[in-house]
Formats: sequence, C-alpha cells, structure tokens
Amino acid sequence: MSPVDVRRFAISEGVTVPCVAGQELSRVLSALDDFRQHVCAREPDVSAAFEVQLLTTLRELVADAVAVPRLGEIPSDLDDLQRACVHYSLHLLGRSGTEGAQGSEVDRRDAYRANLYPTFFRFRVLREVMGRNTAIPFIRNYIDARIRRLTPANPALEDVDLFWDELHDPDFESPTSGIAGRFHRGKIAFRIDRCLLHELTEPLGDPEVSFLVCCYGDTANIEAINPNFVYTCPMTLVEGDPYCNKCLHDRRFVDAVEHPPRAFYDALCVEQ
Repeated sequence: MSPVDVRRFAISEGVTVPCVAGQELSRVLSALDDFRQHVCAREPDVSAAFEVQLLTTLRELVADAVAVPRLGEIPSDLDDLQRACVHYSLHLLGRSGTEGAQGSEVDRRDAYRANLYPTFFRFRVLREVMGRNTAIPFIRNYIDARIRRLTPANPALEDVDLFWDELHDPDFESPTSGIAGRFHRGKIAFRIDRCLLHELTEPLGDPEVSFLVCCYGDTANIEAINPNFVYTCPMTLVEGDPYCNKCLHDRRFVDAVEHPPRAFYDALCVEQ
C-alpha cells in the first residue's frame, strides 16, 4: 500500500485570531447553557450536584489570578455559574495580555484554551458526579447529537481531495504537524506528529477527558459535513500513541473502507 503523492505540513506559529467581545461572551454562554440543559433534561437527579461542583471548580481555577481582563461589560443578569464560566474564559484569554483580550486579536493558543478548557472541566466534573461508566457514554452521545445539530452539510466539500488541496493553501493555518499521503481520489491518510490541541490539554493530566474534548467529535464532524465521507483514526497522541493515524475515505471512490496498517504510517515520509 503506497500513496501516489505525499505532502508535509506544519503547525503555523505566531497565529492570532479575532476576539470580539459580544461574540466571545455569546460563545461561552451558549456552550455552557447547551450542556447544562442537556444534563438537566436527561439526568435531572444529578443536575444540581453537577452545577454546584462545576461552580466550585471554576472558582478555584481563577482563585489565584492576580487580575482578570474584562472583555467588554459582563451582563448583570447572569447566574453564578454563567458568571464563573465567563470569568474563567476571560482569564484564559488574558494570557495574551489585557489589550488583546479587550481588543481585536488574541494568540491562537489562548483562543484554543478558552474554548477547550471550560469544556474539559464540564466533562470532568460530570464524570466525577455521575460516575465514569455512566458519564462517558452520556458525554459521547451529547457530542454526537450537538455536532449533528450544529454542523450543516457542506456541498462545497464534494470530495476528500479538497482537504488535500488545503495543505498547499498559503492561507491555511495548520494546528497540526505531520505528513499526508494521497492514495487516489477518495482516500487520504494523515500522520499527525504534533497537535496543538494535544499540547494544550496534556498539562491538565486527564487523557480520557482530553480525548473527548479534542478527538472524539472528529468522526461525527467529518461525516456530518458530507455523508459520503468516512473518518478513521484508531491511534491518537492524546491517548499516548506516538502519532495520530487519521484516514479520510469517500465511499463513492473506494471499494471498501480499509484503514492503512500501522506499518504504513511508521514508514510514511516525504521521500516516498
């Protein structure tokens, strides 16, 4: 099994992203409230304990902060949990400096933290309150349902080769480093040797929750974009593997969805 073309890609360093006050507050609150409502509707017996524990956790996370930059005015009608979540997100964005958090640009790593970390602690607290055997399937089902609800099909992504073309787009700001190999139309393999999401969540020390936050939704997300796509990735950096061995398949152009063997990824190099 050999690819017909191979390309290397690398993490784009020094990237900044827009940070608009109203949009950031809306994103933070929307993500929190969506999960709260999901827990309350499906597990009402643990909802109150979950919210109390999450509030305590968020307050502890910013307890040692010297100052928390404000991203515009925080609405006065927020409840304690909403306010704590906003407070924590702004604390994370503040890593870029007060001016960045209040203005228009923040470092991409800080933007990722402000998106990943609140989700991470929501999931971890629910696991503590609900118990692992119940919480992990519950969170997986939540992620699948949320992606199906919020990710519209994108007819513009008509085949997986568009992901290949993206690697040579000068404006593409990659969050990963690795090598990609294209076999033929409809099948592309990616060996991810570095991943910003992994590097940012690894210090939190909980691979199981980090996998849910960083990786689990990839399958549902890719397949929601185009139902002809199939995504496979049995190895991940987050779970302690030496790389992520991703593969994108298009049902219309492959006889069978067959994931490349590990030996293929071990040997994958630009010189092939």
